[in-house]
Amino acid sequence: MTCPADSGSSCSPPTGKSVNSPPEHILSQLNDRRTKSSIPSRESLWLYPSQRQFYKSTLNKGYDVDANLIPAMVDIHNVINERAWEQVMEYESLHAKECENPLLIRFVGKKDQYTIRSMINYIRGYKLPYDRHDWTVDRCGKSIRYIIDFYEGESKEKDKFGVYIDARPELTFSGICDRLRLFFNKSISR
Repeated sequence: MTCPADSGSSCSPPTGKSVNSPPEHILSQLNDRRTKSSIPSRESLWLYPSQRQFYKSTLNKGYDVDANLIPAMVDIHNVINERAWEQVMEYESLHAKECENPLLIRFVGKKDQYTIRSMINYIRGYKLPYDRHDWTVDRCGKSIRYIIDFYEGESKEKDKFGVYIDARPELTFSGICDRLRLFFNKSISR
């Protein structure tokens, strides 16, 4: 994954203008090593952005971020994406007989495009998600789109950041069937 929260096809600022590169003394404090995820792609595994890439991308999106926070932000970003993949894999496990090794082939950030579900929850008094991704999974030749809303959650520990992830297949006939199957499977196993 090349962007911390991809907002379309590239990591560019909202104005379309490139932000000046941060000073070298700030960049030198951040590593340029990319971490392998556990999320399979067509070639191998997706790579998470390095601290430098994440920082530059964040600045390009118009956010003023303290560079000292970037290492923790990258770690949180990576954990959240791993958890989102785990939720996607819960649905994909329903199709394990037809496809043992699904792949993430594309992801698009849609931060300000709220889903019907998130809007209904907002009307009911909940917060809107702080981010949204659409992930396309290759299920052995079949493209399946997943909608993922990321919400600020509560943490049991003080000073910890909590995140609630709502990952589900898009609203198609097969997506609705998968949602129902997983719901009933979880209900029965309780």
